[in-house]
Amino acid sequence: MARSLNILQFLFLATGSLTHSVTVAPNPVTGNTTTSTISWTDCSPDPSIALKCANFSIPLDWSKPWGPQINLGIGMIPAANASQRIGYLMTNPGGPGGADIQANGKGDLGLTVTGQYWRSSQLHQYFDIVGPDPRGVASSSPLECDPDLWTTASQTSLFPEDEESYNELVNAWKAAGESCAEKSGERLNHVDTLSVARDFEAIRIALGDEPMTFLGFSYGTQVGLQYAELFPNDIRAMVLDAVLDHTQEEVYMLETESGGYEDTLDQFFLWCARNSSCAFHNTTDFPTKFDNYITAANQNPIPAPQCSNASFDFYPCASTASGYDILTFLQELLIVNRPDNGLGVPGLADMSLLLQLAFEGNDASFFATANTTSPISSDYPYTAVICQDWHHQSLSWPEFQTEMIFANIISPHTRGQGEFWRLQVRCMNWPAPVVNPAHSIAPTFQNLTLKTPVLLVNAFYDPETAYPFSVNLQRQFGERNAVLLSRNGSGHTSWYSMGDTHFAINNYLIDLKVPQPATILQS
Repeated sequence: MARSLNILQFLFLATGSLTHSVTVAPNPVTGNTTTSTISWTDCSPDPSIALKCANFSIPLDWSKPWGPQINLGIGMIPAANASQRIGYLMTNPGGPGGADIQANGKGDLGLTVTGQYWRSSQLHQYFDIVGPDPRGVASSSPLECDPDLWTTASQTSLFPEDEESYNELVNAWKAAGESCAEKSGERLNHVDTLSVARDFEAIRIALGDEPMTFLGFSYGTQVGLQYAELFPNDIRAMVLDAVLDHTQEEVYMLETESGGYEDTLDQFFLWCARNSSCAFHNTTDFPTKFDNYITAANQNPIPAPQCSNASFDFYPCASTASGYDILTFLQELLIVNRPDNGLGVPGLADMSLLLQLAFEGNDASFFATANTTSPISSDYPYTAVICQDWHHQSLSWPEFQTEMIFANIISPHTRGQGEFWRLQVRCMNWPAPVVNPAHSIAPTFQNLTLKTPVLLVNAFYDPETAYPFSVNLQRQFGERNAVLLSRNGSGHTSWYSMGDTHFAINNYLIDLKVPQPATILQS
């Protein structure tokens, strides 16, 4: 995404009450040490982070383990209390395209950016926190594409008004994808999440063959899900926070995600009506006014004067922003609501001021699509992974028109805007094969009983990974193998809330205490 604030990368900070829980497996002996074949070196950007790094070689194609190899970069924050150490906690920050040790775009989240939260958490006392940059990302044999072609495609409207503009959109993304195939070569064909899950298993074994303890956020939950499918007997504990459902086909993902964004925007409207810090607090019927503003911006895009200012955070970017551009980045802003989130994301009050500046101040610079300037942008794997993980169709113009009508019906405020709307366009002519399509996990788990049930965590109002995703996955895992912990609130992910949900997750990971089924926490 242009901001690299995407779905699956910025994490929600809210407030979080710990509920009654049940111990389902013994806690490992503390002070545990293992023999690792991975050699670590200090790579801390400052002394307070205490970050270790390593390089690790893996097969490009897991079906050909003795074939060409690629490099994975891995980061680790060592446990603060070695005498109480339980083991390694492996994590993925989201994306796809999120990096853990080497930033490859503004907004990348990983151990270097979120180290303050890891260090202040109980988890830091008991675990070595390990986060690889997934294959194709940042320090791990990154994908390469033509940034100019990518900019052209990214700034072409995803909601064309006629067949000619639709063909321009399709051709622009076809050219961008072909540039990735040309520059990345065979790497482009092997960034699917199933391969990433196998990479995590290889790292686990190299670290000393301890049972897997895993905490994944957003897209990272798909990494965890697919690891659980492949290696269920190697799991000690697994948390999937802000659940991405890889069991639904693309059109249902579009419907569910769009509904989650719509519901979260409705919560923002309610907050504005009740809270005087909202710039639109005194606006009569703000939801209708919002719709009118979006329509007007689609007809006459709003200037983005800061995009020509080299000191602007998102320079260079498009000279104007349409209503759809605003909806694109508003989805990302709704993933947090507190201004003190520490990640550089505005809270709801500041977000309302940005909207007011766009709608009433004629300056939509913050919502303009940024130019792609890096040959290894995080937006490349973000697209490439999804295009290998979901079936997609090449639609005719009449079929695309029908989908636009459908999108406006199911989500009238957000108009179908969302990750899967954007990706269905990007993937139509993608040059790499779909090798890891969506599928049911029920057959895998119906005859299994995990040592510790997987903990699924989701907010009721999540603009990117909608609550129904987690409900569906819990049913497919079955009651023996997964428990859903719900947070009655808004935003994307819950561990970063530093509240009750955060502590429930910690108690699960440290002491293997599983919340009671149907537990709802208020923060």
